[in-house]
Amino acid sequence: MAKHLLNDAGLRATKPTDKDQLIGDGEGLFLLVKPEGKKWWRFVYTFEGKRKALSLGFYPQVTLSAARKEAQENRENLAHGINPSDLRKQECQQQPKTDPLTPKNANLKLTHPKGKVIRLNALLI
Repeated sequence: MAKHLLNDAGLRATKPTDKDQLIGDGEGLFLLVKPEGKKWWRFVYTFEGKRKALSLGFYPQVTLSAARKEAQENRENLAHGINPSDLRKQECQQQPKTDPLTPKNANLKLTHPKGKVIRLNALLI
């Protein structure tokens, strides 16, 4: 199977059409281009006989090289019998959860145009 078929200039020049487009880079890495113009990386793989897809992030926030690196890590996990989707779920569960409604203290430092420094200790809600 061919690999590294895409380049950054080609990705920037890709225009949306009236249907979803899947542009392949090889070995399961694709750029999905939606009709509204959004572009995101997808890694398509087979695990235990089932076809699965994993989102790797939006282009250009996730670069071509970063998407290739993450796809390679996923391929290595598959070679060891680890489902990349399950691994991602485990990583999300291990991260500490923060409640978005919990107030946070913030120390702000503002500099006045005349050079005066103003320090504020604020409670962000």
